[in-house]
Amino acid sequence: MRSPRKEPSELRDRINDGVIAIRNEAEYAGAIELVNSGLAFVIDVVEPFKLTKAAGWFLRSAWLTSSNGSYIEDQGYSSVQLKGLSTVVALSLRVLGRGLNQVFEGRLVAEAGAELPTVLLVQKGGLSVSAGTDFLLSQGLDATPRGGLLIGGVLRVAQPVGLREARLILCPDGAQPCAIHQSVTAEHGSVIAMTPGGRAYVESLTLKDDSRLECLQGRARLESDSAIVLGSSQADAPARMRGVDAAAVHLGPGGVYECRGHGEWAGVPARLDRLRNEGGVVELEGDARLICEHFQQSAGEIRFELSDPHAPPPRLILEEHAVMTGGRVVVSGPGVLSEPPRERRFLPLVEVRREAPMLTRLMERAWITGFPEGVLTGFELVDNRTLGLVIAPR
Repeated sequence: MRSPRKEPSELRDRINDGVIAIRNEAEYAGAIELVNSGLAFVIDVVEPFKLTKAAGWFLRSAWLTSSNGSYIEDQGYSSVQLKGLSTVVALSLRVLGRGLNQVFEGRLVAEAGAELPTVLLVQKGGLSVSAGTDFLLSQGLDATPRGGLLIGGVLRVAQPVGLREARLILCPDGAQPCAIHQSVTAEHGSVIAMTPGGRAYVESLTLKDDSRLECLQGRARLESDSAIVLGSSQADAPARMRGVDAAAVHLGPGGVYECRGHGEWAGVPARLDRLRNEGGVVELEGDARLICEHFQQSAGEIRFELSDPHAPPPRLILEEHAVMTGGRVVVSGPGVLSEPPRERRFLPLVEVRREAPMLTRLMERAWITGFPEGVLTGFELVDNRTLGLVIAPR
């Protein structure tokens, strides 16, 4: 039997310092109206109850909690919905069931004790999980155009996470774990950003058409159970990874791993335990250094961009196992030199820690482009450990 509807006027007298305690579905509906009118800002669920229809929308900020561990059973109906750019709902309550909870423009903040079935982030709608918080989505999570996630704590999701034209920020805080315990697929221009010096975990990650994983102001590290996969079906919209170290990266056609040496963190090398290139591009610019323990290329490119041949070049350092069975190496010059070379110069590009036939294969597949006619260029192998570019006046 349904509880008789409680009008907001009947509930108003129970507000205590902005807090209203509720016991059933009807009181929940009335409490949301009181929040939207500005009379209350905390809803305290003191008895478990079931929803027989979707709850109303939060149009103002509120805190949805339970002082005694009670919960809401949604029975497939939406229990927490919010809209409006300034609307923030802090959740420290368990919602059981399978209802789709929508965040339209506003922001849902998961606090200790929070649990929801499914969340859909729409049109700048955001979900925040702060450091030290462990938040469970017992069904799934989707972020559609302009939706966003801010993860400093631990997010657990029962189904794979999809990002479409969305943004995910991983911002670990010191020793507190920062993780997404589920596979994540980012596509259609989605961006996954990490804070400098941060270390985070995701079960698996796939980057598709025009999506990016990046740390722009420094270096970060993303751990995963399987290789981070980059690929794109559109040649003009590659999937990119920049400023982030990882245990393993797999580049397919349309996948690009960028390594740039300019800026405050220029002296910090990029590190990949394993890099497998099967049709993508490894880009090295400036004075960047990329260190790989295990490297394998069967297709695609290693591309060195030399914007200033008088400056230290980018370098690829192969520490352990290195195999090249296909693809090519491209060394691109600046096109025009502000100052032609006056003497012969050797610019080391690829180094191996152990003697290996890898460098010979690299040299056989290497191309040089972008240097003026007045400059002689070629490759040279030194001690069977270093492959470099030779530049000399003609």
